[in-house]
Amino acid sequence: DFKDEMFDTPYRLLMKTPLVSACGLGSSLFHILANGDIYPCQIVAGMEEYKIADLDTFNDSYFQNNNWIERYKENSKRCFSCWAKPLCKFCPTRLLLESNSYILPESACVERRKLLEELILEVVRMRKDKNQWSHFMQRLEQKPVSFRESIN
Repeated sequence: DFKDEMFDTPYRLLMKTPLVSACGLGSSLFHILANGDIYPCQIVAGMEEYKIADLDTFNDSYFQNNNWIERYKENSKRCFSCWAKPLCKFCPTRLLLESNSYILPESACVERRKLLEELILEVVRMRKDKNQWSHFMQRLEQKPVSFRESIN
């Protein structure tokens, strides 16, 4: 839900819970079809060339030999040295399908960093206004526990 997405980054910032990666692509998130086929992402679900396994053959060895995770890590090294990495989300699957690469174009990185800088400044501005801060924190607390747990 987009409304939850609006709170995700400020919540991470305030609760000091950084993102481990921009996406759980094939590492913590999967898409399983009704027939039991497993895909690393809902975007490629049903595309046979991206099928990981099925429920009968999936096991822990997948995590030791996961080419999705390895390709993502190898191709996103620039992200690891970026100050915004703990807060930045993007879709590696969409990038892969659109440009055959997991790497965000530099222009997208610049745009994301600018957006995060503005967000941080907005949080600081709200923090200075007692009423706004109280209202913002109340809205965060009203989020369901599932939202708050999904951030951690």
